[in-house]
Amino acid sequence: MENSYHERSGFIGGVARVLNFGGRAMVSAYDVTSDALNKLFTAAKKSTFLPEKVAGMFTSGLGMSRPSETRRLEDKIEEYERKIKALYLEIGKEGANYSGDESALQTEPIKKLIADVREYEKEIQRLKDRIVEAREQKKAEAVRGKKLRKAAGLSKESDKAAADDRVNKNVESAIARALRHGEFETLSEREIFNKIANDLLDAEIDIKILAAAELGKIASVASVPILMEAVKFDNPELTSEIINSLISIGDARAIPVFKGNADHQDHRIRTGCLRGLYKMAENEEAIPVMTKALRDENPEVRRTAATFIGWKDYTDVVPSLVQCLRDEDSRVRKATVTALANIKDISAVLPLIKVLKDKELDIREKAFEAIKVISGEDITFDINASGKELTEAINNLRNWWQQERFNRVDVSESGVAAEVAESGAEAVEEAAASEESEFTEESLMRITKAELLSICEERGIEYNEKQTKAELTRLILGEK
Repeated sequence: MENSYHERSGFIGGVARVLNFGGRAMVSAYDVTSDALNKLFTAAKKSTFLPEKVAGMFTSGLGMSRPSETRRLEDKIEEYERKIKALYLEIGKEGANYSGDESALQTEPIKKLIADVREYEKEIQRLKDRIVEAREQKKAEAVRGKKLRKAAGLSKESDKAAADDRVNKNVESAIARALRHGEFETLSEREIFNKIANDLLDAEIDIKILAAAELGKIASVASVPILMEAVKFDNPELTSEIINSLISIGDARAIPVFKGNADHQDHRIRTGCLRGLYKMAENEEAIPVMTKALRDENPEVRRTAATFIGWKDYTDVVPSLVQCLRDEDSRVRKATVTALANIKDISAVLPLIKVLKDKELDIREKAFEAIKVISGEDITFDINASGKELTEAINNLRNWWQQERFNRVDVSESGVAAEVAESGAEAVEEAAASEESEFTEESLMRITKAELLSICEERGIEYNEKQTKAELTRLILGEK
């Protein structure tokens, strides 16, 4: 028995020596159920030929992030290591069962198993080399990318410097023209103007901003072409100050600057441009920009647009304003109610009646006042009502408006107009009915676009305020 044990121990030592040849052996002990194999691998663990790295060979990682290729390579290595583990078990079994006179290492089955182990080890080493190569490649790509980003940044800086040089030249030319053709009461005034204007060419942006502000205070029309060129420095703080100065000067030549910057990324500039257009532009130029601004992402821009539209008294924008009555920002809703009260278009009454259930008391009060202003009637309504009482009061007011909606048509107008007014009243009554009521194309086409939009809002129908009455009618009727 003792001789057999020593033979098997010698066998394991021989396996270790064979596999360690070349420094790439991977040997580990595995639990087995038979006593013979337990003894066999206990001896193997004590062998001085087994390297320390064996213990952790199946669990150690590479300590790196795992891109897709690296992950696949590591998975393959783990697969080969499992196969090597199985081969060691087979070698152990063969050695434990061998009872011949010659060394077990010389038997064909064990020689074949050892050869398979070596092949897997070679493949594992190849895969590890590929992982190292992939890591180096990734590092090289990162360095190259950094260099490219740096080069791109330098290119942008270079482009910005070149653009600023062009602007500087244009500003210089504008200053020269202003000094030649501008009207100045004294030479001293001309020199002061010249010094301030030339500060727009200073390298420090703060000096440029102060110069723009001072030109606005001077309010000379000679500054307008200069400031219009200085906008092209494309600095938000400077542009904002230039917009304010151009508004202070009040010269219509600045209108293209306001229109051109109405979509600027800085909301303060967008708001300033709306003020400039309100002050200087005609409706055909200002209103399209303001109408678009009603859908701006910034509530202050939306509020400003609604306010200026109301002051412009432009009835064609009422359908767009009506949509702002549902704005999430209370300041926008309040400005919209005031704008509709200023415009006094009767198509806004029905939407304003719905505002009487707004969560903000002051908005409900303004809406009620707007309804009275637009209708011209001294109506009563409990603005502090709530719950069922509020719902009933709103329904009563809406029913009143249905009756009165078209009673103000000038009797001096043609009979056709009167007939249209009468049929329109019926249509409004039908459109304002409960959600279960059925509309007809004819009845819907007889009411205003603002009221059609209101119906869409009430029923949760997706729409675009630019759609025509016919398109909105088809949406309400469920047609595509």
